[in-house]
Amino acid sequence: MSASSESPSTVAFGTAPSSGPRLVYLVESDRELAEEIISQVAYFGYAIKGFGALDQLSAALVDAPPAVLIVDIGGGAQCHPRIAEVANVQAAVGDPLPVVFVADDSDLDIRLACVRAGGVAYFTKPLDINALVDELDRVISDKESRGYKVLLVEPDEGEARRLEAAMCGAGLDVVAVRRPLQIMAALEDTPPDLIVMEMDLPGCSGIELARAIRQLEAYLGIPIIFIAGPSDTDCQYEGLRVGEDFLVRPFDERRLAAVALSRAQRARGLNSLMSQDGLTGLLTHARFKEQLDLEVARAGRSGQQLVFAMIDIDHFKAVNDRYGHLVGDRVIKTLARLFKDRLRRTDVVGRYGGEEFAVVFPDTDRDAAWRVLEGIREGFSHVHHRSGASRFTVTFSAGVSTYPACGDAEALLRAADGALYEAKRAGRDRLVAAA
Repeated sequence: MSASSESPSTVAFGTAPSSGPRLVYLVESDRELAEEIISQVAYFGYAIKGFGALDQLSAALVDAPPAVLIVDIGGGAQCHPRIAEVANVQAAVGDPLPVVFVADDSDLDIRLACVRAGGVAYFTKPLDINALVDELDRVISDKESRGYKVLLVEPDEGEARRLEAAMCGAGLDVVAVRRPLQIMAALEDTPPDLIVMEMDLPGCSGIELARAIRQLEAYLGIPIIFIAGPSDTDCQYEGLRVGEDFLVRPFDERRLAAVALSRAQRARGLNSLMSQDGLTGLLTHARFKEQLDLEVARAGRSGQQLVFAMIDIDHFKAVNDRYGHLVGDRVIKTLARLFKDRLRRTDVVGRYGGEEFAVVFPDTDRDAAWRVLEGIREGFSHVHHRSGASRFTVTFSAGVSTYPACGDAEALLRAADGALYEAKRAGRDRLVAAA
């Protein structure tokens, strides 16, 4: 860390917010390193502002507190005084900030002092900025709501309000259905992580309704919690065969909230293990193809357009050969993270195989999808990857096809794959639309 206290420039990228859950403050007096960190981190959807010294933070912390603070404490004798400064900032803020420390040294006593000052991560130089972004992602995801969805089937309006309030108070997103026959439409509209169901329903029993749901493969893994009266002993035992748990009235609402949150978390975790690629967290090849079929069917029913893209990292074998497979894996993870940051929640993205990815843009025309893909392609080409002292960049090529021009999922795949081949043949680092 140099002696200069000149504040680095603030750099924003794309649509990154100037405040809010993805705002990051960087305290770094080495202007060259600060500008590299700011420009690289900004590619991943963070708004990052640079300061030359900790004493420049006071007003900014009041006006727009960041989600994360990154502080370079240098090395040697200057480390502990700077950590003490961070501790003083934390005390003044009131609600302590998660701090990522960057240092020249890796001594345990320095690391412990950083932990006491609110440190959630510690990096030594030369700084691996991709690893830094991984840590920012982890901290932000811990701070943001998980958004667990619960479908509540309760015919009594007053009881439904009581149960919904209890679960919402635990951070769960609840959709209430009063009529049992409405449940299928609710499941299709927003597949939940959990179903909470009254045992005694008008027109059918909760067990009968659960069995009907279980007949549909897409909903086999959704846990069901039954709510029963104290006299429904036989139904309770039967309910455990088709559900996960049951609560017997009267019960404390806090118990419902705790059980529901636990079951939803467990279900989300198991579903992720089954459907997500271990390296990137994107959909696996098989699960992506299932989603592609569903999206094409939905577009056919609604008369909407759909765009499909096949993406392949250029010269990826050369990256693995030169820098090793661990570095190659980090390149793959970096592109996957860009997709997560830049795509909508309604878009579907998967790791199709190796260094190949696939994206579905529902209810989107080709021009709109093209602009998004071009932005990701441009951003990815400027991200710096490191291997020891070496620094390099990587590009990708993509083929794009559309529905209804291509009449089904297989036609979309063939057309996009052909366009991807043309993109490679034309020189790579480009998008090509299917004819």
